[in-house]
Amino acid sequence: MNNLIGERYSRHIILDEIGIEGQKKLINSKILIIGLGGLGSGVATFLTRMGIGHIGIIDVDKVDISNLQRQILYDEDDIGISKIKTGAKKLKRINHNIIIDEYEFLLDKKNASDLIKKYDIVVDCTDNLYTRGIINRACIDNKVKCVFGAVSEFNGFIFTYDVNCSCFECMMGNHEKFENNKSNNKPLGVIGAMVGIIASMQALEVAKIILNMDSLAINKMILVDGHDFSISTVPINKRHDCYCNRSNV
Repeated sequence: MNNLIGERYSRHIILDEIGIEGQKKLINSKILIIGLGGLGSGVATFLTRMGIGHIGIIDVDKVDISNLQRQILYDEDDIGISKIKTGAKKLKRINHNIIIDEYEFLLDKKNASDLIKKYDIVVDCTDNLYTRGIINRACIDNKVKCVFGAVSEFNGFIFTYDVNCSCFECMMGNHEKFENNKSNNKPLGVIGAMVGIIASMQALEVAKIILNMDSLAINKMILVDGHDFSISTVPINKRHDCYCNRSNV
């Protein structure tokens, strides 16, 4: 690690939990962020500043004025521009040392597995249960860890899937039941600052996974209530009849 990079990450390196070796682990990691909206733009910004060496971003949307209330990667000059194109350009401006893979297509059952298996960790920043189910199953099939996050109104949660642990379907039910609900027809109200809190937690969870730290959001959902700043933990048991519990996984 050269002196300039060492100086850039000096506030990481002085931490006992990270140090030089830990920073090297961050730099050598490959992370896929699915969805570059409110959560995704926050996660991408933090991971880029953190020094994650290789980041994939996938989204098909263009920046809309309504996005600016919570999607911190964009500004008024980006309205009407592809989130992937403008997002990648800004991330490279933050940290020119990182590699950005740009995927401007819709994630589906046909392409999810081939994409996800290229990365060490997936961060699910999508906004509908059907796509989350696709991501969950592709991560199960490829034994890739996934950090899920979601926000509604003043509330948010994160949950991490790992091999042999409970998965998103253990919590939400079988993926097939969301087949007819592939997108949100009605936008949900959400306070922008709450999106930032959950995005920060997802980015922190990614770092903790890379650094082999304890107390991950595995087999439990972490709930954050923005009204009173309370944080609660809900255990998620592995279902015997769940997709993740198949004998061939």
